[in-house]
Amino acid sequence: MTDEAERCAEAELETDPALPEPDETPASAEVPEEPEETEELRQLRRGLKKTGVFLILLAVVFVAAFTAYIVGTIRLAKERERAYHFVGFSPAGDGEFTLTADARALGTDSLLLASYNSRTYYNALCDADQQVYRAFETALENGWEEVYLDDTLISSCRHTPTEILVLLALDSPFLEQNIHTIEGHRFSRYVPKGEIAPFGMMVSGIRVDVDNFSPARLAKKKEALTKAKEIAAALTGKTDREKADAVYRYLVEHVSYEGERTFDRSDYLYDALCRGETNCDGFTNSFSLLSSLLGLKSFEKSYYVEEGAIGHTWNCVQIENVWYNVDATFAQGYLAGNRGRADEDKMILVRFSTFGFPDSRQKQPHGFEELTPVCEEDLTAPDLVLESSTAVPCVDAVSAVLERSEKPYVLIVSNFMLRETDLQEIANRVGALHASSFGPSDKEIYYVLRLK
Repeated sequence: MTDEAERCAEAELETDPALPEPDETPASAEVPEEPEETEELRQLRRGLKKTGVFLILLAVVFVAAFTAYIVGTIRLAKERERAYHFVGFSPAGDGEFTLTADARALGTDSLLLASYNSRTYYNALCDADQQVYRAFETALENGWEEVYLDDTLISSCRHTPTEILVLLALDSPFLEQNIHTIEGHRFSRYVPKGEIAPFGMMVSGIRVDVDNFSPARLAKKKEALTKAKEIAAALTGKTDREKADAVYRYLVEHVSYEGERTFDRSDYLYDALCRGETNCDGFTNSFSLLSSLLGLKSFEKSYYVEEGAIGHTWNCVQIENVWYNVDATFAQGYLAGNRGRADEDKMILVRFSTFGFPDSRQKQPHGFEELTPVCEEDLTAPDLVLESSTAVPCVDAVSAVLERSEKPYVLIVSNFMLRETDLQEIANRVGALHASSFGPSDKEIYYVLRLK
C-alpha cells in the first residue's frame, strides 16, 4: 500500500461516525449519601470513650499504687537494716522510762552544762558517741539518775559510756571527773510501731545510773557560777594572754590545794571559788569557767593511772590562736605556804613550768590525745637551753647570754644540774649573781640567774 493510500485510511477512521465516543458522566449526576448516625450509635460511642478514659485512669492509679508499694517496701527494708540508736530516761527513777531516737537534739544552750561547755571533745566524737554524750548531759541537767542505752547504740560507739561521761566532764566546768556511775543493769522493751520507728521492734541494752546533779548539788554549782561572775568582772586584761594570766594568778593566789581531804563526793568548783580550797579538779574547773566568762577558749585534760592511784587534770587554753597547757594546781603546790606571795624569781620559774607549756613537758600523757588540739610551743621562750654538761662551754654560754640580756635576769633550761663551781665561775665573770633553781623532773631543771 502506498503512502497516500495509508493517509486516506487514517483520515476515514478519524471521521467515522460509527465509532463510539468516550463515555462521559454528566456533571449533574447525584452522589449517594451516607446513612445518618442514629442516637443509639452516638450513645454507644460516648460510652466507649468514657470506658476508655476510666480504664486509663484505673491503670495510672494502679501503677502509682504499685510503685508506692514497691518504694515503701524497699524503704521499710532499708529502715529495718538501719541500726536504730535509742536512749531513754527515767525521770522518776522507778524503772519506767521513755525512749528517743536522737539524743543529740535534746540539749539546749540554756542548760547550765551546755552554756559553758567547750564542746572540744564532743565535736571530735562519732555520731553514736555524741548521742550518749547528749543523753548524759540531759539527764544530769534534769536530775534524772537513770539513762538507758540500747545495744546497737553501744556497739556503734568508739568509747565506753564511762569514757564518754569523762569527756563530758572535761568539756564542762560544772561536772566533776570522778562522777559516780553504775552501769551494767540490763533492760528490754518492745517499742510499738510508730512510736519512734516505722515498725514495731524490741529494744534491749544497759541502764547507767548517774548520781551528781541533785537539787542541793545543783544549787552549789549555781552559787559557784555567781561567784565566778563576780571574780571575772574584777579581773583585768585586754589580750588573750593578759586574760589567761589574770585567771591563773587569781587561782594561785586565792585557792589552796587541799590534798589531805577525801574528795570522793566533793563539789570541786564550789570548793575552789566559794571556800578557797580544793584539789586539781577544782582548779581545772575554775580555770575553765573563768576563762569562758572572759571569752577565752579552753578545755580540760587529764590522765589516769591504775585503780587506787591518783590521776591529775589540768587545762588547755588558746592564746592568740595557739594552744598552750596551763596547770594552776602544780603552780599553787610549788608555791605552797606563800599563796602567791613567793619571791619573784621563784614565781618566774613556776610560771614557766606551769603557764603556757607544750605537751612535750607534760610528765604524764593526756588520756584522749586523738581528740584534742596539740600544744607545741612555750608561751615564754627560755633565754638559753643547755644540753652539754662540759663546764667551760656552759660557763661561756651562760655568761654571754647574761651580759647581753636587757632583763635583770635570764631563764635557763638545762638537762643537767649546774655545779656550784660553774655558778661561781659565772659570778666571777659578770659580777655577783643571785641564782634560783627549780626542777620539775630529774631530766629538766630551770634556773633564773639575776644580777644583784
